[in-house]
Amino acid sequence: MITFTSRPGGASIFVSDQSVTTPGELNLGAMPARIRVTAQKEGFESSTVWINNTAEFQKIGGVMRREVHFVLRALPAAAPGAPGQPSAAVQPPPAAPPVPGQP
Repeated sequence: MITFTSRPGGASIFVSDQSVTTPGELNLGAMPARIRVTAQKEGFESSTVWINNTAEFQKIGGVMRREVHFVLRALPAAAPGAPGQPSAAVQPPPAAPPVPGQP
């Protein structure tokens, strides 16, 4: 179980075929050796981290848990008088490349 938080809150978190909005939790079950986690929020730069299945997990109440916190940076504001760009809906990141040696 991984708990995701972000600053600012309300970021969309994408892990494989699952997603959650911060603050939120995902139960990933038996994780592969390494997973890619991406946080996105409109008006902010996206952020991606890789999590190893053995790193920083603690057994709490019989469940392996970990917390991941994202700090997202605001995108620069458009210059005064510059034509506005249409906002894009938050989309899941492209699939991660396979990890060598992993099925």
